[in-house]
Amino acid sequence: MKRIIQLIAPEARPLAVFVALLAAAGGLLSAALVATGNRAIHAVSNGAESTMLLVAAFFGAGLGKLVCGYFSEVLLTKFCHRTIAEMRTNIVRRVLAVPLRTYENVGSPRVFASLTEDVAAISQALSVLPGMVINLAITVGATGYLLYLSPTAFSILAIGAVLGLALYRIFARTAAQHWSAARSTGDSLHEHYRTFTAGVKELKLHARKRRNFIDDTLGKTAELHASQCVTATRRYTFAHSLSHGIIFLLIGVLLFALPRYGLLEGESLSGYVLTCLFLLGPVSGIIYSIPALVRARIAQDKIAELGIHLQSAVGETSDTSDAGLKPDWQVLRLKNATFTYRGEGSREFSAGPIQLEIPRGEWLFITGANGSGKTTLGKMLAGLYEPDSGTFAMDHCAITGSNRDAYRQHISAVFSDFHLFGDLSVSHVGFNVASARGYIKLLGLTDIVHLTDDGKLSTTTALSTGQRKRLALMAAYIDDRDIMIFDEWAADQDPEFRRIFYEQLLPELHAKGKTLIVITHDDRYFRCAQRLIKIADGQLTTLREMDNVDDDGAKLLHS
Repeated sequence: MKRIIQLIAPEARPLAVFVALLAAAGGLLSAALVATGNRAIHAVSNGAESTMLLVAAFFGAGLGKLVCGYFSEVLLTKFCHRTIAEMRTNIVRRVLAVPLRTYENVGSPRVFASLTEDVAAISQALSVLPGMVINLAITVGATGYLLYLSPTAFSILAIGAVLGLALYRIFARTAAQHWSAARSTGDSLHEHYRTFTAGVKELKLHARKRRNFIDDTLGKTAELHASQCVTATRRYTFAHSLSHGIIFLLIGVLLFALPRYGLLEGESLSGYVLTCLFLLGPVSGIIYSIPALVRARIAQDKIAELGIHLQSAVGETSDTSDAGLKPDWQVLRLKNATFTYRGEGSREFSAGPIQLEIPRGEWLFITGANGSGKTTLGKMLAGLYEPDSGTFAMDHCAITGSNRDAYRQHISAVFSDFHLFGDLSVSHVGFNVASARGYIKLLGLTDIVHLTDDGKLSTTTALSTGQRKRLALMAAYIDDRDIMIFDEWAADQDPEFRRIFYEQLLPELHAKGKTLIVITHDDRYFRCAQRLIKIADGQLTTLREMDNVDDDGAKLLHS
């Protein structure tokens, strides 16, 4: 429980303490109800009437219990939801604060599992904490009452309780090991789910691959996960049943054995039996809360492990002020820059050393074979990948962890694995609805995409990759940033929209003074760019650059 409490933010701890005190007060009042009830039963059995003080104590304890229970439950619900929301937000902040390559190495399935499964487990533990505090308070108050009634009987009861606790811990420990194994298997399940959602088309096309994925890859992992969960639950259930059996055994001893030897009689006997029966509920509540706390501890370990992985690289500040970067910058420079992509096993790909200068306002095409390093170079130029060696600078200001996020605010990009956000007004400062609708019409999406007056996109049907790329292009266009990077944008477009992209939209952007970095295979349009460079095995070669301009404005290029 201590580790769960450590998750509570410092500013929320006063509220947590107040809720715990309310819950504890409710628990103690519940124990007081038992004591006053037992006193009333004993008075009636002796032919006496209950005093007004006893009546007031009974109803006062009942009313106090209801009030404490209500407010502790309401405040706890507010506290739990706030804590979980902050936890999810902090994970997202942590992910966004590390270099992109670090996140890629950790993998989206692990991050997604922490945001969903781990946070849900901690949420469940937080939700049972107030009930556990109440039950603990009831148990403490009731055991104090039992000690008051008969120290001898209490000693016997305590010995049995310690024995039951020891047996419970033995079985619960092995159950926790199975829960931990199930959580690790859950990471593999999330990876298989990601594979499934990304590869639906391929699985439909290949029956043998589909059967292997369902029966072996996903099926066996899901079966293992289910088996681990069932085994853990079975062991916990056995431990719970064993604990209840010991409690019933102790009640039997109190009821039948101790009175025979004169160790428990009269008001003490009825008080013990009534209290022990009453304690069945709170003790069961405590026992049934333990698995949730164990799963929360395992989830906390997973989140902490994720944090270690995410913090293994130097983080990036989220300060978007131009830390040494000039708004009127003139040139981007990669000098002796290298980047090594480490794949599975010993497979590596290295780009560089790269020498490249890109003047402000240049229209640059980058071409090369698949796997040659084009996208890697594009991500370095976008500030998403940090060179392993060498430097990347805007003018003479090196791009480092302290100003990389500020540099990225100069960039608009559409990569091949882009994501399209549906609210353009939030993403784009100075958003103009009329201008955006004009580009929707130009890109042939008027009948498919609707843009609301507040900048939200909605579609009448599922969009193809090419259509989504057109919307992403529109979003980058209206973003109106200095540097624009397009990674194989035209690969999914038909000839008409390729022509619009190369001969209308890019020239418009270039005329506005934008720096254009276009990764492309479209040799038909190589003539459009000011400079064409080729990358092969991570090395750059300049193929063409602008010489002059003819009377029609067409660029004349030479080798």
